[in-house]
Amino acid sequence: MTLKAGQPLAVTAREYKFDPKNVNVDAGGKATTVSIKLHNAGGLAHDLRIGKGGSELGGTPIVLGDKDAGATVKLAPGSYTFFCSVGDHEQLGMKGRLTVR
Repeated sequence: MTLKAGQPLAVTAREYKFDPKNVNVDAGGKATTVSIKLHNAGGLAHDLRIGKGGSELGGTPIVLGDKDAGATVKLAPGSYTFFCSVGDHEQLGMKGRLTVR
């Protein structure tokens, strides 16, 4: 999925995956603010956190099933991971890639 700078990133979480799993943001080579809209379609609590190089840069709070959460994160051009920080969800496959160009 490719978004233009300023478009919200809508992600659906369920056990143990995100949809979409890979996202590109076309920001014209500049830093941009990414607005995340997370919908938890699963039965367990989930969140969406963004990280790079072992550092967590921000993301949504944890939400229960059939609930929504939002967040904004300012990101420079580069590659990032997004993941669910609840329990072992990331290790079970709840992760993806976000690239800002």
